Amino acid sequence: MLTTTDLAALRCAATLAAALPHVGVTVHAGDGGPTTSVGLDGSGGAPPGAVLLPPCAFRRSVGRAHRAHTRGQSLAMAGLAPGEAPRVRLHVRPPDLEGPAGVIRTERDGEWLHVIATTLPPLDVERLLADPDLPPAPGPWGTWVDPETDVVLAHVGATVGDVVASGLTVDWLVELCARALTEELLAGALGA
Repeated sequence: MLTTTDLAALRCAATLAAALPHVGVTVHAGDGGPTTSVGLDGSGGAPPGAVLLPPCAFRRSVGRAHRAHTRGQSLAMAGLAPGEAPRVRLHVRPPDLEGPAGVIRTERDGEWLHVIATTLPPLDVERLLADPDLPPAPGPWGTWVDPETDVVLAHVGATVGDVVASGLTVDWLVELCARALTEELLAGALGA
């Protein structure tokens, strides 16, 4: 049976893979090989034993599972034994980079866009962003809520090639990520 934590990892991965063209996902069954491969290979191939899904199809499937889980339905996943958790791995292909805390840097419209994903509800993310203790974002920022997975992507821009601004942006997003994770853990501990 998939847990809320298992599903959160799948939701974030599905949203990132659908939103960012150089991000792929592999889902492994426990200690075994991959069961699902998403957007990893332009040639259309998948690792042996894995089903290859386009990012949008994976996102829709994970979104349906999320809604079913929200309604209280127990979920299982093909290839997983009862009680076994899926291992979800992101694959970030050049020229994009994956940094600390899952920050992904991609180039879009002539700027570096740094992105994180969180399962915190959008209003909680807005509250975190409005917290006066959080330093101002080092560049233009925004959020996007995926209506399919209920994942919030927070992003901050920097000039392409400006590694100092990129580093400051990564640091800021890591701080935001730490605050979001704390909120998620507290919400889980309190049953909220």
